[in-house]
Order: sequence, then structure tokens, then C-alpha cells
Amino acid sequence: MYLRLGAPVRDSFFRWEDESGSHYPLASLMSSRSGKAGGGRGGKTRLALYLSLLWVAAGKDHSSNRPASTWAALLGLSDPDRAGSRAIRATWKELEQRGFVTISPAAKGDDPPTITLLREDGSRRPYTRPQGLEGDTYRRIPELAWRSLFPDEELTGPGLAMYLVALRTAGKAQTISRLVFPADYFREEYGLGESTRKAGLRNLSYLGVLDARQDSTDPYGDPSRRRRRRNTYDLLEAYASPPPIPREETERPAQESPENRRWP
Repeated sequence: MYLRLGAPVRDSFFRWEDESGSHYPLASLMSSRSGKAGGGRGGKTRLALYLSLLWVAAGKDHSSNRPASTWAALLGLSDPDRAGSRAIRATWKELEQRGFVTISPAAKGDDPPTITLLREDGSRRPYTRPQGLEGDTYRRIPELAWRSLFPDEELTGPGLAMYLVALRTAGKAQTISRLVFPADYFREEYGLGESTRKAGLRNLSYLGVLDARQDSTDPYGDPSRRRRRRNTYDLLEAYASPPPIPREETERPAQESPENRRWP
């Protein structure tokens, strides 16, 4: 059931506040630990792998012991049995160091370790499924993203980050049409740079996930004033969030873990 519904991602993954200031987990995964931004291949792999664990680990213990080659194949990494597996193992270690997962070694040396989810906010707290209540709101990534978008070698790190931002924007606006991503709002809300915003929107438009258009606006209602033009984007319906889950479904324990199902 839960695999078909896609992956829930808390709004705190984008930004959350405490007494020390603003925290941007998404932006932190897109950056190297040295603080260098860019969202290159490493950022894309970190983000896609963590999102994939959110999708798969819907069981009661929120963990997985799938082989690295399986994850590599899911994400479309080249040579999944060798180089791809090495990249996955290195990425799990990086995610553990950043506070997004824990790794428990297998009892037998050749068996895969158990990877357990931690909260999306990077606080190292145990993971719980979000309930959609005030302070625990979330956006849901559709299953199609893993079928055709995440494995696409032409999807870039900025493209993946902006896809998540687009899902959140559409959810807050309650529409998938004429979405806007204002530059002056973007860094404060997401902690990502202007280059990421522009490159990500171009990438998603190229891949057909977003349909870019220019709209004319007249905020003053005065025909003598020059009309302004702004870029807006329509999110392809197939890549939009699935319909909300009824409350009784979010409160009901998972009937079966995706770990016990046939999984790609």
C-alpha cells in the first residue's frame, strides 16, 4: 500500500527554526560538508538515496537491509554491482555522518547492513511517519518519480532539488498551474542559491516535468502602466503529489512492510 502512495517528506526538510536560527536540511544535503554548494552528482545521489529510503522504509522499524546493488539500480547508477554499489555504500556513510540515517552492521560479514531512517530535519531523532497535523505537515513524492525521473541520467542535482520545491509550492498553492519561484523569496525559504534555482528550473523544463510560460501581470489595474512579465510553471500532473491519505490510513499501522514485497 505505502509504496504506491509514494514517499512523504516533511516540510521541516525544507526549513525549520529553533533558538539558534534557520536550518535547511535539503540545502545541506545538496552541499559538501566543507560548505561548498553546487548540487553536483554527490548532492543528487545523497538526496535521491535518502528520498528512496523514505519511500521504501514504511515498515514499523523504518529500516532496510537491501543490497547496495539494488539501490544503485533503483537510482540508475552505472555498473550497479561494482562502482554503483561502492557509491551507495559511501553515500550511506555520508548520510549517517550528517544525521539522516543510522547504519547497523550485519551479523554476517557478507550480508548488507541495516539502514534505519532518522528524521528529515537532520536532528538525529528517530523517524516517525508524518501525520499532516499542524507542525508536522508534509508533501508526498509520487511513485512515478522513481520509475522514470530519478534514474534519468539527465536529471541534475539542482533539478531534483527544484522538483521537491515544486511539489511543496504546488501543495501550498493547491494548484499545479502557474507556479512561481520568486528569487527574493527562494534563498530565505530554502537556503539554496540563485544558480540552483535557475539551473533546476531549466533542467525540469527540459525533462518535461515543468512547462514554462511567461505571463503578463498588471498589479496596479491601470492600463496606462506597462505590464510586467513573469515566468510561471505548470507541474505535469503525473509528477504531482498523490491525493491526501484519509486520516484513518495515516493512523493505522502498516499492514505489510515494503521490505516484504516485490520491489524494483
